[in-house]
Amino acid sequence: MNIVEKSVDGRISDMEIALFYMAHIDRPCVDRQTGHNLRDFYIRGAKEILPRLTNPFAKEALEIKIGEYEDRTLNGG
Repeated sequence: MNIVEKSVDGRISDMEIALFYMAHIDRPCVDRQTGHNLRDFYIRGAKEILPRLTNPFAKEALEIKIGEYEDRTLNGG
């Protein structure tokens, strides 16, 4: 069972979900075949889960983290 499935069952908090995605956005895994990091994958997952979060602090923290990397991408960083 993945983190999103656990969240549906109510066995994991919004903050735990936000922290999971924030950690993987900051330090993404690398695809072994391509050598590219998976940050975009985690950002897409975070965006999908955002509407389901009810804790405003978790939601805001995750939105800020997503914004940090989107801003870097837009500014060539």
